[in-house]
Amino acid sequence: MESKDAVASSSSDLATAIQNGAKKVYMENGTYSLPSLSGKEGVVIIGTEGTVIGGDNASTGFGANFGKNTTIKNVTFSGTTNGVRYSYAQGGEAVFENCTFAGGSTYGFHIDQSNGATFTFNDCVFSGFNAFAGDLVSVTFNDCTFEHNGNYGHTNIWSVAYFNNCTWGAGTSVGPREDAKLYFNGVEESYLHEF
Repeated sequence: MESKDAVASSSSDLATAIQNGAKKVYMENGTYSLPSLSGKEGVVIIGTEGTVIGGDNASTGFGANFGKNTTIKNVTFSGTTNGVRYSYAQGGEAVFENCTFAGGSTYGFHIDQSNGATFTFNDCVFSGFNAFAGDLVSVTFNDCTFEHNGNYGHTNIWSVAYFNNCTWGAGTSVGPREDAKLYFNGVEESYLHEF
């Protein structure tokens, strides 16, 4: 590990590492609270199998600022109601790899404002209602799975979205808001899709 790397085994370890300027934090198996990354740039958070942000004791897995140019890998965001909600970014690019966004009854992933960021999701699973704010430059989904959580299964897009090799479960749908554009494996199809 480099000098700006850290290992966390608790929420307080994670918060301390980020507060102290760690650029890469490895999270051991467990359930964590992810602190706001407001004012942080270039933070990389890497979980292991079984790493959860939120969990059964949280209504929302994460609801704060992702910062700028954040990468998160191998993490499940879950809560009794939302996986990710009331969330923001500060521009740049946010990348999620091998993450699950499990809305217990409502949102899987909901970004309220991004300040012109791009979001990329690789090999991620979304369960519930998903909404991607209008000030995103674009959002890209590569090899992602969208599932119905028993209440919701719709994904709202407010910007440009690219869906590459994605899988849609029964009862799910995706649609553009206003003049948003959707691309499925490179083909523009800007209308409501129901699966």
